Amino acid sequence: MNTHFALYVGLLLFLFIPHAQSFASTNSSDPQVCQTPPLPEWTENEQGVWNRICAGDKACLDPSQCESRLCSAKRLALDTISETHSIRASFLMTLMLEEPWKSAVPRQGVRLFGARIEGTLDLENATIEHELKIENSFFINPPSFRRMRTASILSLKRNSIPGKVTLESIIIDGSLLLCHIESTRTHNGTEASLLLDRGKIGGSIQLGRATAREVLALGTDIGGAVFLTGAQFSHRLALKRTHIRESLSTSRENPSPTFIAQLSLTGAEIDGYVDLNDTIIQKSLDASHIRVGGAVNLGGADIVGDLDFKGARIDGELALLTGEKHITRSPGVWNFENSRAWTLRTNLELWWPKSLNLGGFEYQKILNNQASPSKPHKASTYIEWLAQDKSTHQGPYKHISGILRNMGYNTSADNILYAWREK
Repeated sequence: MNTHFALYVGLLLFLFIPHAQSFASTNSSDPQVCQTPPLPEWTENEQGVWNRICAGDKACLDPSQCESRLCSAKRLALDTISETHSIRASFLMTLMLEEPWKSAVPRQGVRLFGARIEGTLDLENATIEHELKIENSFFINPPSFRRMRTASILSLKRNSIPGKVTLESIIIDGSLLLCHIESTRTHNGTEASLLLDRGKIGGSIQLGRATAREVLALGTDIGGAVFLTGAQFSHRLALKRTHIRESLSTSRENPSPTFIAQLSLTGAEIDGYVDLNDTIIQKSLDASHIRVGGAVNLGGADIVGDLDFKGARIDGELALLTGEKHITRSPGVWNFENSRAWTLRTNLELWWPKSLNLGGFEYQKILNNQASPSKPHKASTYIEWLAQDKSTHQGPYKHISGILRNMGYNTSADNILYAWREK
């Protein structure tokens, strides 16, 4: 009995020991343990950042800035990031551009939080194969991402960056996250701006609560949506000739309004909808020759200057009224010359600007509520509205007269045509 027991124990030891050694061996070569040592000339902060990134973890220097927060969350103060949390931009460029560190970056990518970045981060013409997140950080100099290519996302959320953030001709397979980014004027007076001209973004662009003097994205191809909730652009947002394959929108639930001094959508192509509900546009909205696959909602927008939809093509409705909210306060010129929308949603009994151009403006029906075609206004209301038209065409009168006649309101239709002859 004892002999059999000894043989049994010996067999268990024989089977167990190799497996125990194998587990220890596997653990020691775990890919999450960094096998590429830092350079001795790197600072203590930089060595710590590399060891975390190489191990597949995020690197955080300021403990109060370690969380990757949602774009809807409250802005954090970045001026508390001190020099004790500094790293050099040249160190980051080494990680992403030079071997053996470039190949040693794991699939989780470079994720850096709460850093004070000294020097200039220049990733112009770089190819980044992994995710790149630099968030809740303070840049001493403006970075350049011109003509950079990345197979993942680029996140610059909640950073404070002076001067021009250059993203021209960038190619990003994923999304570009710029929410809460704060682009500020430099000490020598360089204006704060985000430059995205001729870029190609596979996913969406998140600009919610971003702050800058201007954002330029001319001729950019965007595979997803553009979100503007709570953004503050003191000079302009220009999306001329840009193709947005989903929507351009702000959120109605945002506690602070979106402010854009001037919005240019000239020649833009937007496959989805445009929703600028509750947006303040201080100077003008230029949407001439825009193409929109869905609706354009300006209900509750505060447009102080001109509104230009000349040559626009809107497959859905052009909504100047959303629920009880009507576009407000524009003393400028509203130009709908040669534009087309399936539906015009408005309330003609509310005020309109004193200068309208309705020549060649085509629509199938007018709505003034959310659910269904409403009973037409009195003919005098339409006549008062059309009297503000500065074009010399009979077309606006004939067009609305035809709509009313199709609805069976022949007397109103006749009165409108008579008003044209008297004009």
